Amino acid sequence: FTFTSSVLDVGKSNDQEDTLEIVLLTEAIDQISLSNPVLLVSPDYDDSRFTIKNNASDCLSINSDLCAQIWEITVNVDCPFSFDGDFAFQFTANCEGANPQCLNYTATYGSVVSLSAGLTFDDYLCSDNLFEISYNSSMVIYEDDTFTSPVAANAIALIDDRIYVEVSVSNFNVDSNGYAVLDSKLLNVWLCTSDSGLALDQNDLVNSGCFSSNIDPDGPYRIIINSEPAIEGTRNINDTLNNVVRFSFVIPSTITRDTLFIQTQVSMEFTEDRRRRRLLQSGSGGATQMIYKSGSIQVVDKPTSTEVIVENIVTDNKEEEKESDNGHVYMFFTATSVILTMVIFM
Repeated sequence: FTFTSSVLDVGKSNDQEDTLEIVLLTEAIDQISLSNPVLLVSPDYDDSRFTIKNNASDCLSINSDLCAQIWEITVNVDCPFSFDGDFAFQFTANCEGANPQCLNYTATYGSVVSLSAGLTFDDYLCSDNLFEISYNSSMVIYEDDTFTSPVAANAIALIDDRIYVEVSVSNFNVDSNGYAVLDSKLLNVWLCTSDSGLALDQNDLVNSGCFSSNIDPDGPYRIIINSEPAIEGTRNINDTLNNVVRFSFVIPSTITRDTLFIQTQVSMEFTEDRRRRRLLQSGSGGATQMIYKSGSIQVVDKPTSTEVIVENIVTDNKEEEKESDNGHVYMFFTATSVILTMVIFM
């Protein structure tokens, strides 16, 4: 991609009643930064209710290729409300320094950039504490696409291995009342690495996880964008469970750290338990929240053709073990079947 835009979060304003704050993420390659945003179309086609708060946004992190920026949009709402459509924006493209790819882009296509971002978000419950929900969530890695056998706790993944991930959410609570999940949708997935460890804080998204300034300069890797696979080998896997999303991806060959951080964004539609049956029949009447869940996996580079560290290895061939000077046991063989998986840290 050259440019992308996605809605990161929707929350209630602390300053004004009946006002929502929408967080928009834009990303551009070739060190192109964006400025002067103009809202052309809103999800409910009433543009007068929406205001872009900042006209300029610094890159969260700018590496050799990517500039990610955050924009804040406010909208006045009266509950109940429903948004189901696309934003359309116009930006001005700017070149950071004298990057030749950026200069070539603006010379070829001009400096006007048009982007869109979908938003499906509603509230028919009208609870004052809707944005103070509590819930349980988990991220589990499985051995294959049947999603029946979680990987062993001490397993390790190889670069270029395919990883199967499931995120589940349960026990929604608002005002201490139980809520049921009606539907879930995987929106975005990022991968990143760091030399100091990473933690995701949903109350501070733009400074944590894969948006942290501590990530390595080659990231973040955006593998699912607005529910669509963004790189080769990534799959957004359909399932029939209301509270579960699943996806798989191939570990990028450019990963150089031994721990890979996975960050997901999921849209959840939920309602009060006692209303669930009626709403499932009618297809409307709940509320929407965006949640984030993260985890990490331990990875190692592929072994050479003549040497593999002995760990979770199964072989039918004749082998010879040899202990190296550093105490590691190595196996030398000509052909073998290697089974290596990974570990997830919750």
